[in-house]
Amino acid sequence: MSQVENVPLSKIKDNPWRDRVRNPIDTDRVEAIATSIEKTKKYWIGTYGRKTAKGFVELAFGHHRYEAAKAQGLKEIPIIIEEFTDGEMLVWMAQENVGGGLPVVVEAVFAAVKALGEGKIEVDMPSPDTRKDVIRYAPSFVIKGPSPTVGERAYTMDTLARYLGFIKKSTNRAKDSVVAAMGILERAEVARAEKVDDSEARAAALEKSLSSMTVRKAVEAVSGIKQREEQVKARTEEAKKAAKEFDAEQRSIQAARKAEEEKAEAERQKLVKQLAAAKKEEDDKRALEIKERLAEKEKEDAKRDEEFVVKNLALEVKLEENKKREAEAKKEDEYLPIRREVERILHKLEGSTATTKEALAEEIKGLTRKSLTLRDRDRLREEAQKMGDWYSGWVADQLLPPLSVQKTLANYRSRAESERRAKEAKAVEKAAKKEKAK
Repeated sequence: MSQVENVPLSKIKDNPWRDRVRNPIDTDRVEAIATSIEKTKKYWIGTYGRKTAKGFVELAFGHHRYEAAKAQGLKEIPIIIEEFTDGEMLVWMAQENVGGGLPVVVEAVFAAVKALGEGKIEVDMPSPDTRKDVIRYAPSFVIKGPSPTVGERAYTMDTLARYLGFIKKSTNRAKDSVVAAMGILERAEVARAEKVDDSEARAAALEKSLSSMTVRKAVEAVSGIKQREEQVKARTEEAKKAAKEFDAEQRSIQAARKAEEEKAEAERQKLVKQLAAAKKEEDDKRALEIKERLAEKEKEDAKRDEEFVVKNLALEVKLEENKKREAEAKKEDEYLPIRREVERILHKLEGSTATTKEALAEEIKGLTRKSLTLRDRDRLREEAQKMGDWYSGWVADQLLPPLSVQKTLANYRSRAESERRAKEAKAVEKAAKKEKAK
């Protein structure tokens, strides 16, 4: 049964599912509530909470009112006390702040998956006919999570949204904000799994950047990131497959050549023995025939060796082209984190104000120490140019210099040399086929 108690501010704690990093306190909202308290000389009842075993009160919701009370110097505030479960604390917090934007939904979705993974809440199990490619396993946000046979709790975006109350009534499916939040948390988890020195910082920055967007833009950005990652994965798999095929082809050529050499050697030994027998019998005519056959055989062997050389040369050209593609794919993969930084700064540039220029200046300084592509430099310059004098005064000096003439010529010469070697290999192979046809 609920009851109202005046609780000292020193005895109040946040909702255990409240995440002030993912969903920071809105200072403007706190200031507005503080002004209301000051003008009316009254703290309006409407804050709910539950008591803990140690005598504290955890807020179900009302964190902004709590901060406003502290700002006004109040010593205690009235709180409606209920016997909330962990799940009820989570749902009440989510529903009270449902209009607070994407950070609120990200906070609620993260807390719900964590609570499900810890066994503190229960959501509907996916039906048997649910597609496998939409099932996740708490506490992971990635679709292809661990196997359910080791105790992980299965859920889908829709079952989680129904538990939180974030559904479209017309379809009983998850709202777009839940789709965006799940995508943001999934991309952050993938970034953390890369296990590089700054993976944690990069994951946090990615999550913060995407959470600051509108729901529609966040969904588009997450889809773009996922698509690029899938393309990188596909290129890597393709490169591995090509390498295996080249290796198998090379082994096949070597095995065929060895077999031909062994056969030729056996035939030569046979002819040598026949020649020795002919000499012994003083059969000059027979010996001459055998000599001619031996000479013809040596000529055939030489021609066969030449064909093997041509095949190996063609294979080497293919291997070199494959290595070049792998190097380009690796370069693109290594550039992916820089591209994310470019996208994040472009987003800030689109909505930047005078108060954010100094912070953007520091971020652009850090970005220009990295090897940007010409296209990303142009995109940053075009967006920054819209900001007027600030662009001409600083950003142009950071992003204007294009690739040097020497580097451009070096790239051109490298491509020209690769094309020359490929043409040369094709010419050799064509000549060998023509000679064989004769």
